[in-house]
This record gives sequence, structure tokens and C-alpha cells, in this order.
Amino acid sequence: INIQSIYGKGSVFLFEFKLRKSKNTQLNDQINFSNEIRGVKVLLVEDNAINAMIAKKLLSKWEIITDHAVDGLVATEKSKKNKYDYILMDIHMPVLDGYQAAKNIRTLDNLNKETPIFGLTADISAKDNTEYNCYFNDFLLKPLEIEKLKNALGHK
Repeated sequence: INIQSIYGKGSVFLFEFKLRKSKNTQLNDQINFSNEIRGVKVLLVEDNAINAMIAKKLLSKWEIITDHAVDGLVATEKSKKNKYDYILMDIHMPVLDGYQAAKNIRTLDNLNKETPIFGLTADISAKDNTEYNCYFNDFLLKPLEIEKLKNALGHK
């Protein structure tokens, strides 16, 4: 462990530790699950680059085709041009939030009016938004739980 700190500028914390590779059998179940949804097309709507990278990496392990939109406006436009099997929609985004984007997808002329939309959020009260929650099939809390995501994508 190493700490470097400069008063008024900030601190840097460095640490290193060794981990052993897990022999968790649940991971094997998750890999087998990919056979059921291989080739499924998902629109991932996420403004945070790190969250998007993690989600895309997980989905690619399941051989899911992922199209990424950085905000709700881009998602609305993509939903007019491409048909998706699922939409994973962040709720809090700049330009156009996930609530309004889901409403747009459900109500405007596009190819995804019936596509399942799952809200992605760290806000546990998001599903209580009575004005917009009817546009979502369900909500998945961040950080994403692999089992819950797997279950959501397994039920169309």
C-alpha cells in the first residue's frame, strides 16, 4: 500500500493484491445460458462510459449483439431505424433521460413499440415514478446483478 498526497491538490492511493481464479460453478451456468440468447440484439442506453463498457463486455460473453446509445435522444433515433430484442435503458442521462426515451419508444412511430425495456438505475425509487413506469417492463438496479440481468433477458 502506498499513499501520495499533496495538500490542496489531492491524494493518490496505490495498492496491489493477488487473487486466485474462482472455480465458481455459477459462472459455468452463466456461460451455458448464452446458448439460449446467442445472437439476441440489445440496445444499451448508457451515458457513463465505464458502465457501458462493463455491460457490453458482459453481454458479449453471452454472444449478445449490443448497439450502444449515449443518451435517450440517440436511443429514440436508433429505435426508429433498428429492431431490437431488448432495450436496457439508463434512467438518469443528459440530453434526454431514460423515462422520456422509453415513453418516446412506446408512443412514437418506430420498430420497437413492443420491445421489452428494462430501466437501469441506482435509484431504488425509479420504479415508483407513476408517470413513466408503465413504459418499462421492469427495473434492474445498478450495479447490475448478473442473475437478474440473465433472468430479464431470458423472458421475452
